[in-house]
Amino acid sequence: MKETPLLGLIILLWLQLPIWAYGQSQIPFVGFEPPTFITGEIDSQSGWSSNDTGATTDALVTSSEAYTGNQSLLLSDDDSTLSSKAWYEPTGNNETAGQFDIAIGEDQNTAGRDYWTIIFSDTGSNSPNFRLGLSSATTLTLYGGPTGYVALASVDTTTTSYDPAAWNTFSIVFDESTNQGSVYLNGETSPILSSSDTSTDWILGRCILNAGWSTFTNIAVFFDEISTPTQTIIPLPNFEAPTYASGALDGQDGWTLQYLNAPSQALVSSNDSYLGSQSIFLRDDDSTRNPRAWREPTGSNYNSGSFDVALREDPSTTGRDYWSILFSDAGSTAPNFWLALSSSTSITLYGGTTGYSALATVDTSTTSYDPDTWNTLSVQFSEDNNAVAVYLNEESFPILTSTDTSTDWILGRYTLAAGWSTMTDIAVYYDDTDGSGILPEWETTEKLRYAPPTLVAPTVWETPVGYAAETFPEDEDAIVQLPINTVRTHNMAIYSGRNVRVIGGDLGSYYIAADGQTESIFIEGIKSDHALMLPIVNGVPVELYETKTAGSMEHDGLMVSGLSDSEPGQDVYIQNCSIKGVHGTAYRHSAAIEALSIVCTSITGDAYTVTLTLNESITMAQNDWIIVGATDNASLSGQYKYTSSTPTTGSVFTLSRADPFNPLPTGLYVGATGYGGYGWRNAVGGSLHADAFQTLANNYLGEYTMLNYAYFYRVSLSSNAECFLGLNQYDTQGMRGLVMTRVNMSVNDIWPQNYDSQSLYIGTTDQSSGGWGSEGMPVTLDRVYIKPRENRRLDAAVYPGAGTTRYGNNVSPFTTDGWESLEWPSIMEASGKVTLSTSPDGYPGESGFTDRDYADLTGTYAPGLNYVSPGYSSDSIEPLVMSDIIGSPALTSTIVIPSDAAAGTLVSRLDVEFSGRGHIINLDLTDASGQFEMDPDNKRNIVVASSLGLGTYQVTSTASEDGNSSNQITRQITIQVVAP
Repeated sequence: MKETPLLGLIILLWLQLPIWAYGQSQIPFVGFEPPTFITGEIDSQSGWSSNDTGATTDALVTSSEAYTGNQSLLLSDDDSTLSSKAWYEPTGNNETAGQFDIAIGEDQNTAGRDYWTIIFSDTGSNSPNFRLGLSSATTLTLYGGPTGYVALASVDTTTTSYDPAAWNTFSIVFDESTNQGSVYLNGETSPILSSSDTSTDWILGRCILNAGWSTFTNIAVFFDEISTPTQTIIPLPNFEAPTYASGALDGQDGWTLQYLNAPSQALVSSNDSYLGSQSIFLRDDDSTRNPRAWREPTGSNYNSGSFDVALREDPSTTGRDYWSILFSDAGSTAPNFWLALSSSTSITLYGGTTGYSALATVDTSTTSYDPDTWNTLSVQFSEDNNAVAVYLNEESFPILTSTDTSTDWILGRYTLAAGWSTMTDIAVYYDDTDGSGILPEWETTEKLRYAPPTLVAPTVWETPVGYAAETFPEDEDAIVQLPINTVRTHNMAIYSGRNVRVIGGDLGSYYIAADGQTESIFIEGIKSDHALMLPIVNGVPVELYETKTAGSMEHDGLMVSGLSDSEPGQDVYIQNCSIKGVHGTAYRHSAAIEALSIVCTSITGDAYTVTLTLNESITMAQNDWIIVGATDNASLSGQYKYTSSTPTTGSVFTLSRADPFNPLPTGLYVGATGYGGYGWRNAVGGSLHADAFQTLANNYLGEYTMLNYAYFYRVSLSSNAECFLGLNQYDTQGMRGLVMTRVNMSVNDIWPQNYDSQSLYIGTTDQSSGGWGSEGMPVTLDRVYIKPRENRRLDAAVYPGAGTTRYGNNVSPFTTDGWESLEWPSIMEASGKVTLSTSPDGYPGESGFTDRDYADLTGTYAPGLNYVSPGYSSDSIEPLVMSDIIGSPALTSTIVIPSDAAAGTLVSRLDVEFSGRGHIINLDLTDASGQFEMDPDNKRNIVVASSLGLGTYQVTSTASEDGNSSNQITRQITIQVVAP
């Protein structure tokens, strides 16, 4: 086929299907991908049959074209008496309602239009129930009736988006119980063809694909699957105990009430329920305000998804019970769109620029809505498509739809309401519709959200427990296995490599630096506690000088550096990790000096001065620091700075502590005196700034460095500096995006630094070019919790923080709930919010994690020693499809080797072209001569095995999926040995 913009660009899956694929069964159509399908005749492959004659009709699996993946089905018709056919029975049953999705492309190598037909029959039968076909060069026709050959509806292709020079996607929705069939084209929200013919059997048991008609020749058509999108389900809780207690709803599991004026009610009730034993009950008896209950399910704004709810009008009231469900941005009460029983006979969808325009209305008498029982609603929305569809009682067709471009089809908060402003004696029950098994697997199990990248013949490095550093080639994949039985005793550096996967291990109080990977660094299951082995003198923790290499000032938990400011940089994945106790005090402390006394001489605001008397003489220069500990007055223990411009040699010094961000120590007053103790002098100056994770790493390549995206899932971080430090794109060392899901961060109380470090530091305000809106750093935050310093507000623990502007634009965080959570303005491109952790341990507030951290250090899959991965969510693992084995030198021509080449000489370095995630690809070589082999130390290299004889040799390279050797591809390689 001719190349078109559609080919290979299956990025927004919402654009591939009508958004109301709900309720009915999804009838599978296969993708013809290996290993299930191999190139060649489709007949007898995985249940398929065909009339392939091999001469005038062909039904072939081909790699010459594909809509998704690498292969499709090609039907060719050069027989003037019959058409090319292939058929299969997708489920083995007769389906009476469902949706069948298929991609079709006319062959661009034929001279004219390529006619095609899709026939749907009962199982075991070729007699059509209904069918769809390109019936002329400009007409698409839906057929049915008693024989299956009656034209029910036709459309001129020139009035549609059908393109004969490109792939086209069709969704055929059918329902025998309602005698309905509809055809959707190219993911559009309105059908191009529909019929309610009662004489048609809207039943699918067998699918028959046809190319051409009986009298045509030179006809060829490609068929392929449409990747079905995973629908994001916006969770509604089930209101069951123990999470929900009977009684007042307000404050339970994130619910907040509005307009609950007596005698109105908002209760968790056991009087009625759709599932389980409880639901929520809203009663409106206020003639001026109707009660509302709202909740933000994750703190993020969703641009597409499905919200499912069950509701019932209260049978004990005297009339109809009006209700409404409103959808807003997180943190906002202004509706983007909403759904309501707007009259006793109408359900209305509202939206528009203000959220209050009626977009569509349906008479309830024409639907299955029953005011005397429970009804289920599924509201499916897509901001990308500017579309919504509302399904009632799990039916196959929506009762309401809209494609209004002025509506923000965005959901961050949902609000349930009963009644209208002037009504009384109105009551409604709401309940969950049982979404079990619908949420992504990582939401409901211990499995992890992100699967590791697929690695090609990776090098495995089992690290020692002491200091270790390894440099990998830029095109080499690697697995770094930390010691499984011993805690690390020093820092570790990982330089370069392509996709590098770090697995498990206990870092103790040390850290990992990963620099210059070309595609990704994937770190899972590590644990570190930098408070371990921390010297403590009479309760005062003291940071001693620790290095990764000589002269290093770093003592972070994880540091990752990218490639350069001109390269995309690597993606960073951090999962199921705990990095705690990270701290900085001062750098390179000298030996302890005995102190005789320390006296507070003045206090100004949160700043104060002391006089320190030592028992020996030392020299102090401006900005030198001393840590004072182990005195008998804990309020005077601290870190102090010498501010005089004149160096002084002596034993008595006036020192200052200036910390406007933190409160005065308890019990401090002018004249407070402490006796005894020790001082540790820092002659270098400045504090050691130690972060749990930072992107400002070792600058391995000697230039400014940049990451691509960083993804965090189930990670716990604590530091007395930043927990996360990442600058935004086009800063000197920055990154292009951040996604945090289930992350809890805490400011620990290990010797506070002299300023108020932010736990979450995203972006800067002084870039030399670009900005968040154009060259920025989009940030997505979902269930991110922060415990600030004691007595500090949440906005002191983030950056940009209070009063922050960038080039005159306000980028300060704001709150809508009294600093229980905060968000940023839209210029920051930060969706979601951070939430205050009220746990003294910094635990998150999410249900199931209120008494443990996200890394779950005591659970089955605790990070650290002997770590075993809990596995990866099935929605993150992508099937492995290998398309080619390539090499350097190239494998497309004969590789020439001199006969005097020594054993170990490189013949070619192999690689595999593939798609898919979460696998390992093995590479092997078959050589009957025994003169060539895979390098046992680098299993991507073909090398000389022994002395060579002149001649031409054929060897076979095989790429196979580890653990599934049936999924493999081979490549013949010609090697010619010549005289030197």
